[in-house]
Amino acid sequence: MVQCKHIAENKIKKGIENKEVDDLEGLGESIDNSEYFKTPEEERMAFNILKNAGAIPEELKIRKDINALLKDIKTCSNLEKKENLKKELSMLYTQYELAMEQRRQNKIK
Repeated sequence: MVQCKHIAENKIKKGIENKEVDDLEGLGESIDNSEYFKTPEEERMAFNILKNAGAIPEELKIRKDINALLKDIKTCSNLEKKENLKKELSMLYTQYELAMEQRRQNKIK
């Protein structure tokens, strides 16, 4: 484990020295962990494993789409387009709630 940490630290240092990390998305911004904490605690590890494997559950995919849409709404200057985005956002929130309810029902069984 110590050796893995050492390897990772070396790769990070090399990346910084070679300026490979200067243009990373979100550089200097705080990390938004809200999605992580919205996931029920007992399901977080499983969801992270699935996410890392590229097989995320439907509700997490919807949350990702919601976050992208929120960013689009925030930066949109066209009022008509903004209204359409808000309608789409409303539909996604409904889909999310349905997916979460289905997960709760499956958990009860």
